[in-house]
Amino acid sequence: MTDDKVTPIAKKRRRKAEVPPVPPGRTASGRLRKARPEPEPQPPPNRRHVGAPEELLPRAEVLYRTGMAKSTLYHRVFAGTFPRPVHISPRSVRWVASQVDAWVARKIAAEYPAQEPEEATAE
Repeated sequence: MTDDKVTPIAKKRRRKAEVPPVPPGRTASGRLRKARPEPEPQPPPNRRHVGAPEELLPRAEVLYRTGMAKSTLYHRVFAGTFPRPVHISPRSVRWVASQVDAWVARKIAAEYPAQEPEEATAE
C-alpha cells in the first residue's frame, strides 16, 4: 500500500492553495474592475441650525432627558412646574433645551444640596 492516495479534503486544500491571488484592479474571473468615483465628503450630521439662538427639543427628547412619562410631563406643564412648550405649528410643539436643562439642574440641586467640605483633623 502506498501513500500516493490523497483524500478529497487534501485535494480541495491543494486546489485552494494553487489559486493565484487576484491582481488589483481585476475581478476574480480576470475582468477589469470598473473604477468607482470617490464619494464626496459629507459634513457631519448636525441637528442645530447655524446661528440658531436655542435648540428646540421634541417631546421624545424631553421625556428621555427628564425620565418622565408623557402624562406626567403634561400634568407638570399645566400645573406650571415645568417649562411650557413652544408651538411651532398647529399640531407640533418643542421645548427650549436650556429651560429643560435648567429644570433638571434645579431638581438635582434640590435633591442633593451642596455640602461644605469637612475640615481635616490631624490626629
